[in-house]
Amino acid sequence: MKRLRLSTLLLLGSVVMAAFATIAVVSILRNTIQATRNSIKTVPVLVATKEVISGAPLTSAVWRVASVPLGGREPNAFVQPSQVIGKYAVQNLFPGEQLIPQLVSGHVQTPRFADKIPSGDVAIAVLFNPLNDAGGLSRLETMYLFSGF
Repeated sequence: MKRLRLSTLLLLGSVVMAAFATIAVVSILRNTIQATRNSIKTVPVLVATKEVISGAPLTSAVWRVASVPLGGREPNAFVQPSQVIGKYAVQNLFPGEQLIPQLVSGHVQTPRFADKIPSGDVAIAVLFNPLNDAGGLSRLETMYLFSGF
Protein backbone atom coordinates (compact mmCIF):
# COMPACT_ATOMS: atom_id res chain seq x y z
CA MET A 1 0.00 0.00 0.00
CA LYS A 2 2.87 2.33 0.84
CA ARG A 3 4.39 1.63 -2.53
CA LEU A 4 1.23 2.65 -4.33
CA ARG A 5 1.08 5.94 -2.48
CA LEU A 6 4.71 6.74 -3.23
CA SER A 7 4.31 6.08 -6.95
CA THR A 8 1.11 8.13 -7.02
CA LEU A 9 2.88 11.03 -5.31
CA LEU A 10 5.79 10.81 -7.74
CA LEU A 11 3.39 10.79 -10.68
CA LEU A 12 1.45 13.78 -9.37
CA GLY A 13 4.68 15.64 -8.63
CA SER A 14 6.00 15.08 -12.15
CA VAL A 15 2.68 16.23 -13.68
CA VAL A 16 2.78 19.42 -11.59
CA MET A 17 6.41 20.08 -12.58
CA ALA A 18 5.56 19.52 -16.25
CA ALA A 19 2.66 21.97 -15.96
CA PHE A 20 4.90 24.62 -14.40
CA ALA A 21 7.55 24.07 -17.08
CA THR A 22 4.93 24.40 -19.83
CA ILE A 23 3.58 27.63 -18.34
CA ALA A 24 7.12 29.03 -18.05
CA VAL A 25 7.98 28.18 -21.67
CA VAL A 26 4.72 29.66 -22.99
CA SER A 27 5.31 32.84 -20.97
CA ILE A 28 8.86 33.20 -22.29
CA LEU A 29 7.70 32.66 -25.88
CA ARG A 30 4.91 35.22 -25.58
CA ASN A 31 7.30 37.82 -24.19
CA THR A 32 9.81 37.11 -26.95
CA ILE A 33 7.17 37.38 -29.68
CA GLN A 34 5.85 40.65 -28.26
CA ALA A 35 9.36 42.11 -27.98
CA THR A 36 10.10 41.08 -31.56
CA ARG A 37 6.90 42.66 -32.87
CA ASN A 38 7.70 45.90 -31.08
CA SER A 39 11.25 46.00 -32.46
CA ILE A 40 10.36 45.43 -36.15
CA LYS A 41 10.58 48.68 -38.07
CA THR A 42 7.71 49.28 -40.46
CA VAL A 43 7.37 51.73 -43.34
CA PRO A 44 4.26 53.07 -45.07
CA VAL A 45 3.51 51.97 -48.66
CA LEU A 46 0.51 52.19 -50.96
CA VAL A 47 -1.20 48.85 -51.61
CA ALA A 48 -4.19 47.89 -53.72
CA THR A 49 -7.38 47.27 -51.71
CA LYS A 50 -9.23 45.38 -54.44
CA GLU A 51 -8.56 43.88 -57.83
CA VAL A 52 -7.86 46.53 -60.47
CA ILE A 53 -7.96 45.64 -64.16
CA SER A 54 -5.33 46.85 -66.58
CA GLY A 55 -6.01 50.37 -67.83
CA ALA A 56 -8.27 51.35 -64.92
CA PRO A 57 -7.62 54.68 -63.18
CA LEU A 58 -6.10 54.54 -59.70
CA THR A 59 -8.64 56.39 -57.58
CA SER A 60 -8.50 56.65 -53.79
CA ALA A 61 -11.02 53.78 -53.61
CA VAL A 62 -8.57 51.21 -54.99
CA TRP A 63 -5.54 51.82 -52.74
CA ARG A 64 -4.70 52.47 -49.11
CA VAL A 65 -1.62 53.25 -47.05
CA ALA A 66 -0.34 50.15 -45.24
CA SER A 67 2.57 49.55 -42.87
CA VAL A 68 4.90 46.76 -43.93
CA PRO A 69 8.18 45.55 -42.42
CA LEU A 70 11.18 47.39 -43.79
CA GLY A 71 12.49 44.22 -45.45
CA GLY A 72 9.12 43.52 -47.08
CA ARG A 73 8.91 46.85 -48.92
CA GLU A 74 9.32 46.70 -52.68
CA PRO A 75 12.12 48.91 -54.02
CA ASN A 76 10.70 52.25 -55.22
CA ALA A 77 7.22 51.48 -53.82
CA PHE A 78 4.97 54.52 -53.74
CA VAL A 79 4.46 56.04 -50.30
CA GLN A 80 2.58 59.26 -51.09
CA PRO A 81 -0.99 59.24 -52.44
CA SER A 82 -0.07 62.15 -54.73
CA GLN A 83 2.32 59.82 -56.58
CA VAL A 84 -0.51 57.66 -57.98
CA ILE A 85 -3.51 60.01 -58.24
CA GLY A 86 -4.47 60.42 -61.90
CA LYS A 87 -2.45 57.43 -63.07
CA TYR A 88 -3.59 54.14 -64.59
CA ALA A 89 -2.81 50.48 -63.93
CA VAL A 90 -0.43 49.02 -66.52
CA GLN A 91 -1.43 45.46 -65.62
CA ASN A 92 -3.94 43.78 -63.34
CA LEU A 93 -3.39 44.62 -59.67
CA PHE A 94 -4.43 42.30 -56.86
CA PRO A 95 -5.48 43.11 -53.28
CA GLY A 96 -2.48 43.69 -51.01
CA GLU A 97 -0.07 44.23 -53.92
CA GLN A 98 2.31 47.14 -53.41
CA LEU A 99 2.12 49.91 -56.00
CA ILE A 100 5.45 50.36 -57.78
CA PRO A 101 6.37 52.49 -60.84
CA GLN A 102 6.36 49.46 -63.16
CA LEU A 103 2.66 48.85 -62.41
CA VAL A 104 1.33 52.36 -63.06
CA SER A 105 1.48 54.81 -65.94
CA GLY A 106 0.48 58.41 -66.52
CA HIS A 107 -1.63 57.49 -69.55
CA VAL A 108 -3.97 54.69 -70.58
CA GLN A 109 -2.07 51.79 -72.10
CA THR A 110 -3.11 50.56 -75.53
CA PRO A 111 -3.88 46.84 -75.70
CA ARG A 112 -0.90 44.59 -76.21
CA PHE A 113 -0.81 42.08 -79.03
CA ALA A 114 -1.52 39.28 -76.57
CA ASP A 115 -4.70 41.10 -75.48
CA LYS A 116 -5.97 41.18 -79.08
CA ILE A 117 -5.97 37.38 -79.44
CA PRO A 118 -9.50 36.02 -79.02
CA SER A 119 -10.11 33.77 -76.06
CA GLY A 120 -9.38 30.14 -76.91
CA ASP A 121 -7.02 31.00 -79.79
CA VAL A 122 -3.26 30.69 -79.69
CA ALA A 123 -0.69 32.87 -81.46
CA ILE A 124 2.71 31.56 -82.43
CA ALA A 125 5.74 33.24 -83.95
CA VAL A 126 7.26 31.87 -87.13
CA LEU A 127 10.85 32.80 -87.82
CA PHE A 128 11.04 34.26 -91.31
CA ASN A 129 14.40 34.31 -92.99
CA PRO A 130 14.40 35.19 -96.71
CA LEU A 131 17.41 32.94 -97.24
CA ASN A 132 15.59 29.93 -95.83
CA ASP A 133 12.12 29.62 -97.26
CA ALA A 134 9.57 29.65 -94.42
CA GLY A 135 7.14 27.12 -95.83
CA GLY A 136 6.19 29.26 -98.82
CA LEU A 137 5.25 32.27 -96.68
CA SER A 138 6.31 35.73 -97.61
CA ARG A 139 6.83 38.54 -95.15
CA LEU A 140 3.64 39.94 -93.53
CA GLU A 141 1.46 37.01 -94.53
CA THR A 142 -0.84 35.53 -91.93
CA MET A 143 -0.98 31.83 -91.29
CA TYR A 144 -4.01 30.24 -89.63
CA LEU A 145 -3.68 26.88 -87.97
CA PHE A 146 -6.72 24.80 -87.24
CA SER A 147 -6.70 21.92 -84.89
CA GLY A 148 -9.46 19.50 -84.18
CA PHE A 149 -8.93 18.04 -80.75
